Amino acid sequence: MKHVSLWLAGFVMLFSAMALTNANAAEQCETLIAGQNYDAGTVCVSNDTDTITISVTTHDGWTMGETQLALGTSFDDIPTNRPGNPIIGQFPYKTYVDGTSLTYVFDLADFDATCDSNFYIAFHAVVFKGDQEETAWADGDRFTQRGSWATYFQYQATCSNGGDDPIVCTGEDTGYAFGNVELNSLPGAQANRWGWAIEGIERGTENAVATVWAGAGQNNLANGHEAGSISYTFDEHGWLNVDAFANAGYTFATIHLFAGEDYPENVFANGTFPYRLNESEDDDNLVTQANFYEYIDGEVINMIVHFEVRFHCE
Repeated sequence: MKHVSLWLAGFVMLFSAMALTNANAAEQCETLIAGQNYDAGTVCVSNDTDTITISVTTHDGWTMGETQLALGTSFDDIPTNRPGNPIIGQFPYKTYVDGTSLTYVFDLADFDATCDSNFYIAFHAVVFKGDQEETAWADGDRFTQRGSWATYFQYQATCSNGGDDPIVCTGEDTGYAFGNVELNSLPGAQANRWGWAIEGIERGTENAVATVWAGAGQNNLANGHEAGSISYTFDEHGWLNVDAFANAGYTFATIHLFAGEDYPENVFANGTFPYRLNESEDDDNLVTQANFYEYIDGEVINMIVHFEVRFHCE
């Protein structure tokens, strides 16, 4: 079964967890071209030793609607007809975005690929800007020289950490994404604990940002240090997208996330939060980026993002 961190209409499953990247290769970005003439955004690809990540972002007022993606280690993995034009309806990964960002995370093993495989990728979307509607393709080589202007591109994955020494960190701290509510002010909370919740996130919230603070005991920022940041979008359909990024010299050993209309019974029981991954107690699974994409029931939700932070990392 192929694993991908979003709902694929008519396909397989929802990967209900954070998809984390470790030792990512250099990112390759292609322009998302709308109507053959407009720069509507970017389609960026990166990989680590186990996964390949494709992130689509529109800009300059453009938004996405229907999207289709095909990829594989052979050009034949992209469905085409006899004349060579792509058959969009047969692209295996389809969804409806109604927004400006979309992220896929696939296991390399699902394609019998490794961290140094070459991929063929075709991404198509219907995009909107005000009353304007256009078809859009990730820039690359044309499928045919006549007729359709549809395009595909190639991505050469790389094993960026092959042969390198492992990441070594000399410090560690607890961290939280900064929010508007202190956890120790909530009912049943312990006064000697610290951390924050982001309360009152309404559907339609886009590209909000919060700092990840580490070591800020008793919610005292003067004692803490900025370990990274998160950005989050809670779209009008109830899909929550969270991206986490570590600052230079920092990594995340563990990330726990709660999101819902209420709070968990124990806001400090991070291990019981419904979305978690990478319960690492050593330096084998340190990550610098994470993405979460999940449907969350409710018109207004609260969110807690807890980190186990490593720092002074080389």
